[in-house]
Amino acid sequence: PLDVRTADIVLDGDTVRFGPGTIAVSDGETADVVGVYNAGTGAADVQGTTSGMKVAELRTGSGSVLGAGEIPLIEACRQGTWRGSLHYVRDGSEGAWSGAFELRNGRIELDGLMEPLRVVSANVEVDGPRVSITQLKGHVGTVAFHAEYRHDRPGRPARLKLEIPEADIAALEELFLPTLRRDAGLLARFHLRRPQTPEWLKTRSVD
Repeated sequence: PLDVRTADIVLDGDTVRFGPGTIAVSDGETADVVGVYNAGTGAADVQGTTSGMKVAELRTGSGSVLGAGEIPLIEACRQGTWRGSLHYVRDGSEGAWSGAFELRNGRIELDGLMEPLRVVSANVEVDGPRVSITQLKGHVGTVAFHAEYRHDRPGRPARLKLEIPEADIAALEELFLPTLRRDAGLLARFHLRRPQTPEWLKTRSVD
């Protein structure tokens, strides 16, 4: 549940203006929030800033802090903390996020890998469908890496720059076993049918 510590709330017909105010969630984590919501049209304009909060508080479904749709990268994380600012604007049924934040101690489950991707730290900028991730430090199993990622628009390949200082070939092969050895059934094993490409691999587009 949310704990509204300080806030100004103004009601003007269908419009609700909230903040500036401070809200607290589990473990005493806080965010400074200001926003406008129109109950008649569904339009919203919400801004939030925090010095440290669990990503679970921003996951779709709970919507416990900013109460809106998917946030790039945050939605994929199963744990971790973020700090920075986010801005959500919705005009009727369409909404978009923007902002900049730092992610630490994140865990992301990726199809095609034996183990989850662990994000030690990363800087993230979001502007609608555009996502930029820089200074990403992380590891998958025992394989450490540095990376940068950019996705500018839907329908276009994302760009990934990956640097692995050192890795054992056997360890890499084991990590990618779900991708390298797709179980396509008995017919494929006897070369009577080509292995089927999984849906997640069909939709993954990265340069």
